[in-house]
Parts: sequence; C-alpha cells; structure tokens
Amino acid sequence: MLNRFERKKISEIVITGTVVVESENLILIHRANEFQFDGYIVLRQRDLTQAGTSDWERHEEKIMRAEKLWQNPPKSVRELPLDDWRALLTAFIGKTVIVENERKEDFLIGPVVSCDERAVTLHYFDAAGVWGDVERLLYRDITCVQFGDRYSTLHAKHLPPRPETTKPARATKKA
Repeated sequence: MLNRFERKKISEIVITGTVVVESENLILIHRANEFQFDGYIVLRQRDLTQAGTSDWERHEEKIMRAEKLWQNPPKSVRELPLDDWRALLTAFIGKTVIVENERKEDFLIGPVVSCDERAVTLHYFDAAGVWGDVERLLYRDITCVQFGDRYSTLHAKHLPPRPETTKPARATKKA
C-alpha cells in the first residue's frame, strides 16, 4: 500500500512509497514518484510527524498496478540491517548511496568506503561526474540515506575509474 510520510521538522518534502521494513530506529521505504518506483529511502523513525494514506495514494497505486508498474522489493533489500545508520551503511561498503543532512540542506553521494563507531566514510563525486575527496560524516548528522534510485545508479555507472586516494578522510560538516 502506498503511504505518505511527512517530517515537518526536517523537510517540507512529502515522501510517497511503501514500507519495506522498519525497526525501532529506522524505516525503509520503496519510494514512488509519478506512478513509478525510484529507489529506496531510509528515514529515522523519530523524525516522522505524520504517515498514512489518502485518496491520492490509493489512486496512484491503482494506476501503478493497472499499468504493471508495481514492484516488490527484492529479498536483498528486505533483509538490510536497520538497527542504526552504522549497520545499514556497513552493508553498502563499495556501493553508491546518497547520505543527507537535510537540516543543513547538504548531502554526499558516492560509494561507502568504511564505517566506524561514529561516522561513515564515502568517496564523494559531484554532479559533473568528478571524483572529490573522501569525506567522513557523523551518524548523528544523517537524516536520510537513499539508494537504488535512477540518479545515483546511472551516474555511478558512467563515472571514470575511482582514483586511489592517499588523503585521510576528515570529519566534515558537509553532508
């Protein structure tokens, strides 16, 4: 069932999708937009201010099913660990994700390099497909993680080979 998710203290953007799985801390949503699914988003449960369904979501789901656009998430997604950001992001080492700090309207996109007790390290790339620095983001600053969407999947597919970096990751306020 399609639902809408609001996080008024974090963002005015309403997220539409289906709940794949949830834990006490995180909720994994198969994101829907304009009658088709476009990847996944993981949110903190504590940020949700409203969740539910309306006539619009029921109508959108009806059209998606009629057009055979409805997709069930694969087992690999349904079994992702949702204990906390560290557990989730550790499962993505070597894979491209988008990690956001929406309170600062900032994000990092790139493959996860490593996870430690306090932070995730990603090798950032920009909108022009240029590799940037290896960046370290504290878990406490993360408001959502996205993966499997068209933008990051296609972009990552067409990047030049990832350069070897000797620069140590630094904690950053950039998210």
